[in-house]
Amino acid sequence: MIRIRRSFNCMEREQKAGGRTAGLLQVLGLAAAGLVLHALSCGPAVYLHERGILSRQIVRTVYRPMIRLEYHRETLLHCTESYAGWWSKLARLRS
Repeated sequence: MIRIRRSFNCMEREQKAGGRTAGLLQVLGLAAAGLVLHALSCGPAVYLHERGILSRQIVRTVYRPMIRLEYHRETLLHCTESYAGWWSKLARLRS
């Protein structure tokens, strides 16, 4: 009887530790997805700005962390400029 309780307690501890790890992975996954979605949303924001729906100040405020990061990473700057440029051209074509 004592052996059964001990093994049950060990199984309980392992499940709790596994649950913590899974929870941490979920939080990290959600954070990473949020960062990717934030970066990808700059294109539609440029589109809305070009159409006069969003002000330049709003776009600058929301994307300030990305803008600062671009100054330190030239490759990121080129990618973002190309991506935002595509959305800007699309907005002009639809005007």
